[in-house]
Amino acid sequence: DELRRRADMPVDDELIQRPYMLAVERIEESQKDIKTLVRAYKILCDKHEPVGSSSAKVQTESIPYLYIIGKGRDEARIMALIDSLQLGERVRLLGFKANPAPWIKNARLMVHSSKFEGLPTVLIEALLLGKTIISSDCPTGPREILDYGRAGILVEPGNAQAMADAIENVLSDADLERRIRRGAAEYGSNFLPSKIIESELSKVL
Repeated sequence: DELRRRADMPVDDELIQRPYMLAVERIEESQKDIKTLVRAYKILCDKHEPVGSSSAKVQTESIPYLYIIGKGRDEARIMALIDSLQLGERVRLLGFKANPAPWIKNARLMVHSSKFEGLPTVLIEALLLGKTIISSDCPTGPREILDYGRAGILVEPGNAQAMADAIENVLSDADLERRIRRGAAEYGSNFLPSKIIESELSKVL
């Protein structure tokens, strides 16, 4: 309930009105892997140029922007990569947000790229807010949180092409997205306090 309350809070920023995909993670390349995500986005954009190409499943103009919420010591490196790939108009580093929940709620989809994890809470929050999630299948956490690929799409860590393909598949295949969202809604309920309490009580009674 608190998560949904925070998600409903107004945001005074016109960027939230645009179609966008969202990553919420610390910009720290020793653990996270924002570089792969940015390169995947570049692959996706390049594939669908020029905009008028009839062969593209998803035209560049319809690809959501990529927003990244978070701060960390590698911000300058990531910004340099964005600039070198000429993505400055479409990829935005939004910095720290005390309440990222409205941004998660309004995102077209959630993307998460990491080399390893502990418990990526943002994936649980995205599940509870009904989002379609694409995540690297890194140790540990994403696979279990996304029910081994039934509640979200898992891709090989560090594989920008696989990440780009997964994003494209979600954007171009409504049936796939409905199936993933249905799995997310069903599995996400396991993270509700009532379900956790019930599960723990069953172990001791």
